[in-house]
Amino acid sequence: MADEKAVLARARDYMRELSEGRDPLTGRSVEDDVLGQPRLQRCFAFVAAYLQRELTRAADESETFLPTPDEQARICCDEDLPAADFYERINAAAVAAGKPPIPPREINHFLLRSGLVDGRVESVFVERRVLRANERSETVGIYDKPRLSPRTGALTYTLMFPPETQHWLLRCLPDILAPREQEEESEA
Repeated sequence: MADEKAVLARARDYMRELSEGRDPLTGRSVEDDVLGQPRLQRCFAFVAAYLQRELTRAADESETFLPTPDEQARICCDEDLPAADFYERINAAAVAAGKPPIPPREINHFLLRSGLVDGRVESVFVERRVLRANERSETVGIYDKPRLSPRTGALTYTLMFPPETQHWLLRCLPDILAPREQEEESEA
C-alpha cells in the first residue's frame, strides 16, 4: 500500500506540473508543445485533483479503528454491559490505538437499519428518541434492563449487550462503518 501511495503521489505531482505547463521531468515550459494546450492543462489539473482525493481517502481509511483480536478481548466484558458503557470501552481502545473514536450513533444506526432495535420517542422532560429492544433483538442477545431513574424516580430502560453481542458487534464494525464510506463516495 505504501508503494501504491508513493506512485499515486508521484502521478499527482506530474499531473500538477503538466497542468501548469511544465515538463514534470525537466521543469521546462511546454507552452509551445501539445502538452501546453489549455484544454489538456485543464484535464491534467482534473486528474491531479482526483489523485489527491484518492490519496486523502486512503489516508482517512487508515484512520478507521478496527480492533485486533487482542483489542477485542480487552474491549469485551464477561458480563452484560449497558450499550453506553460498551461504546465507551470501544472509544477508549480507539484513542489508545491513536485512532479517532467511533461515534455511538454509527452503531445505533446499524442496529436500527438491521431491525435489531426500535427507535422510540420517549419524554420525561424533553422529547428524545431512545433505542429499545424488540422481538428481533433476542437473535443477538440484546435486551432492555428496567431501572428507576435516580434523578426523576421514573421507570426507564437501559439497552444491554451480553458478552456474545459485544463480540458480534466488534466483528460487525467494518459493516457498521461501510455506509459512512459509501455516503462519502456518493457525495464526491
